[in-house]
Amino acid sequence: MKDILVIVGNASRARLYRIHAGVLERLEVLEHPESRARRRELVSDRPGRFRDETGGGGPHRSGMEPPTDAHEVEVLSFARTVARRTAIQARRAHLPDLLLLAPPRFLGRLKAALEQTVADHVVATVSHDYTAAAEADLVDILQGLGIRAALPSPA
Repeated sequence: MKDILVIVGNASRARLYRIHAGVLERLEVLEHPESRARRRELVSDRPGRFRDETGGGGPHRSGMEPPTDAHEVEVLSFARTVARRTAIQARRAHLPDLLLLAPPRFLGRLKAALEQTVADHVVATVSHDYTAAAEADLVDILQGLGIRAALPSPA
C-alpha cells in the first residue's frame, strides 16, 4: 500500500500527516498568525496620495490603494510555506499520493503554490476547513472518503 500525505489547512494553520501502513502519523504543525491579523495591524501607515491635475475643475487629491491587500499577501505567503513543507515531506516519503483538505480559497492558493512534481501526485481535494477537527475525527473523515486510516496505538 502506497503512503498518502494528507494536508489539512486554512489561511493561518496547517497540519501535515502521513498515512503509512494504514496509520495516521502527524508530521508537522504550521501556524501563521499574520493571516489572522486585521489589515490595520499589517500595514504601518495610510495609503499614499496623488494629485490628479488632468480633470476639469482644478487639482484633486485621491487616496491610492495598495496593489495587493496586505492580508492577501500574508495568505499567499503561508500557502507557499505549506507548499514548501509539503514538497519536503513528499520527497522524504518518495512522492506519495497527496490529499488536500482546505477551504476553497486557500485550497486554490495552495494548489497554485505546489511544485509541479508534487502537484502531479494530488489524488483528491476536499473543499472544507477541517483544521479544528481532532485527529480521531480526521480518521473518520478519511474513512468516509474511502481511505483506510487509524490512529497509532498507544505505547
